[in-house]
Amino acid sequence: MKTMRDLAFAAMSLLVFAQGAAAQEFSDQQKQEIEKLIKEYLISNPEVIKEAIQELERRQLQAANEAAKKTIGERAKEIYRAEEDLVLGNAAGEVAVVEFFDYNCGYCKRAIPEIEKLIQSDKNVKVIIKEFPILGAGSIIAAKAALASRLQGKYAEFHAALTGFDGVKDEESVMQVATQLGLDVTKLKADMESDAVAEVIRRNYSLAEALSINGTPSFIIDDALEPGYVSFDVLAQHVATVRQNGGCKLC
Repeated sequence: MKTMRDLAFAAMSLLVFAQGAAAQEFSDQQKQEIEKLIKEYLISNPEVIKEAIQELERRQLQAANEAAKKTIGERAKEIYRAEEDLVLGNAAGEVAVVEFFDYNCGYCKRAIPEIEKLIQSDKNVKVIIKEFPILGAGSIIAAKAALASRLQGKYAEFHAALTGFDGVKDEESVMQVATQLGLDVTKLKADMESDAVAEVIRRNYSLAEALSINGTPSFIIDDALEPGYVSFDVLAQHVATVRQNGGCKLC
């Protein structure tokens, strides 16, 4: 019975499409009858609407994934081989995991143990941090300071200290962490305003826009985009999939 109803609904839908293409073939009364039949069908079978929405969402996700793969391929050098980025784990690792990161992001903080577990469990993985400050002025200050700390050889230490700091990252707390690490704060502040630091952040914004990334954390593993917080298991499965497919194509 369900199959017959679905066929009937499909037939009515075709009639509606035909109506748009050749409306002159239907009288007003016929149009009203078609609309009535469709309405009655949907009221009697509301699950059809849910199924249609689910199929639409599936197609949209598929299209988004395909678009992301294309963009990742076109901009692989910026994504995987930008020398200013912080690399955690094995810098020569055969598989790279890229994370778009904001120091004031609660989900980024929640993901830190998952990333650490991945690094500890797989010595052939590297994690690339993309500074992507989107949560206000404090986040921008933290990202700029982190990038500037690289010029003093303490990017990894500063990143770890900032992520380990409980509380909002703003100018006061960021400079407090810098002082505790023994950074030259005067030099740090000057380097934060350099064109080089601004260019890294601009590039990361551009990449995020091209990939439709609008939140943190977001991950890229080879040509796959994984938006939002994910667990160690999900990240490890992505890494395993890359290896099963013959290794990194892009990273």
